[in-house]
Amino acid sequence: MSWLNFNDSLNNIKGQLSNFANTVLSEDKIEIQPTAREVTEPEARNDGKVSV
Repeated sequence: MSWLNFNDSLNNIKGQLSNFANTVLSEDKIEIQPTAREVTEPEARNDGKVSV
């Protein structure tokens, strides 16, 4: 009888994880804006190389 309770518990956890994953994956994507440093310092976009 305890195996049935264990199986029910695992199925419950599986359902909760599945619902959580679906919620996270279905959320809108967030666009990442460049920081002020990236906009004002062009060398930040060249792998740190500074043009002379």
